Amino acid sequence: MTISPPKLKVGQIAYFVHLHLDTVTLFDKQGRQKDCSWYKVEGKRRPMIVQGEPVLEREVWWYRVVPLTSKPGKGRTRVGRIVDPEKVSYAIHDVQRMPECLFDGHGTLMAELDPIGLANITKTILVLAQGGRLP
Repeated sequence: MTISPPKLKVGQIAYFVHLHLDTVTLFDKQGRQKDCSWYKVEGKRRPMIVQGEPVLEREVWWYRVVPLTSKPGKGRTRVGRIVDPEKVSYAIHDVQRMPECLFDGHGTLMAELDPIGLANITKTILVLAQGGRLP
């Protein structure tokens, strides 16, 4: 089986489907295979910054991403108007791993951060995640 190369590059901003794990319900106990069950999970498209090179695990490409929001608050860093020119975006200090199947690739690749902008966001998140303080 040939695994296609990744579609996204470091620094790109794209939509992924963020799953709401508190909504998980059993959909089909039998599933399509023996010892397999299907579950239904609600989700919502969210903009995210691709932060690291994709990694191939068990025939699935995984991306390290930083979720973005338009709501300020604790654990968030202002990154400017990078998603919507009408709203300021904030990077959430919670680096996540997302499988390629949750990338919403229907023309939703939005922008690409310059290397300096990406490095600043990454450094800020790492410093704050380790309990540090910014100057």
